Amino acid sequence: MSGIIGDNTSESSGSIATVSGVTTSGSDPAVDTNPSGGVGTMFVNSTSGEMFICTDSTTGENVWTNVGDGEDGIEPWSYGGTLHGYTGYGAEYPYFDRIDRFSFASGSEDATDVGNGINNRAYVAGNSSLTYGYTSGGLGTPGAYEDYVDKFQFAATADAADIGDLPVDTSNMTGVSDTNNMIGYGVAGNARTTTITKITYSSDAISTSSATLYTTGNTGSGTTSATHGYVGGGGPAPYTEITKFIYSSETNGTLVGSLGEDMYPAAGASSETHGYTFGNSNGGYTDSILKHSFSSDGDATDADDLTVAKAYQAGQSSKTYAYSSGGKIPGVTNVIERWPFASDGGGVDVGNLTVARGACAGYEQ
Repeated sequence: MSGIIGDNTSESSGSIATVSGVTTSGSDPAVDTNPSGGVGTMFVNSTSGEMFICTDSTTGENVWTNVGDGEDGIEPWSYGGTLHGYTGYGAEYPYFDRIDRFSFASGSEDATDVGNGINNRAYVAGNSSLTYGYTSGGLGTPGAYEDYVDKFQFAATADAADIGDLPVDTSNMTGVSDTNNMIGYGVAGNARTTTITKITYSSDAISTSSATLYTTGNTGSGTTSATHGYVGGGGPAPYTEITKFIYSSETNGTLVGSLGEDMYPAAGASSETHGYTFGNSNGGYTDSILKHSFSSDGDATDADDLTVAKAYQAGQSSKTYAYSSGGKIPGVTNVIERWPFASDGGGVDVGNLTVARGACAGYEQ
């Protein structure tokens, strides 16, 4: 045997020849890395050693599956989860570190405890990649602002792991994730600044964006379209603003509409076409569900009501439903409710968390 791999057939070269259909680069492929060879093309990151196979060749929307550890594949934006919703951390005092999971498929199922966070805290921000749930900041016991960022794996029932720190101690941030499920954004917080913090999922790197929000604020709803992150409501006043910032470039946020009602503190869910904002305790608890269009900037419309007036709940999105879990009414509740994206309609009780809680984070798988 000559010891040759590839299409070089000379004897005793000991080399690995270039193979047709393989692309080599110092970085990962992107959804707009359009392979001339179509499905089956291999892409090798010569810096990290990761290898990807194109499993869907659609111009500008290619899917690159990681064939190394099977994680962190490159896929176009896809709203909502297909399997489970998660609710993490929360209050009433003492605070919780519990992470609950409930099924999107059944439509009627109580949550189960699948792990713990890295410490007891509430008023946290939640982000979701394709494979992990991320939790940032929060208020810890006995009431100190925290800078923790941790993650837990969706595929395993295991505790979260600490991956680093926010630039500053903060709570009450809003979490959204970008179009390619590659970056999570933590928006502002108790410091009420215009800062946008970034978590790069592939490396767990934590940094500060050069872009800023349209206005200072905290505890607004976080929703996401294919191109923008949105924040609805939040404080300080006015509590009715809808603002957005663009994912593809670090461009400052802009004002795009009004919710029409005070929404503070609020949670959010996203369909393919609309963002949903729900929850308010500013001047009295409300049950409003408000939605705004991603395709045309403008004011929100009333999409119906929650099962009960509340605030400080977690929001989750499946492909077909928006979910609200937990919350304060003003005492804490364990109710999981949902409503359909296709027809709106009021919330329907579909299950319970393992423990009543508010000021919690939502994630989707």
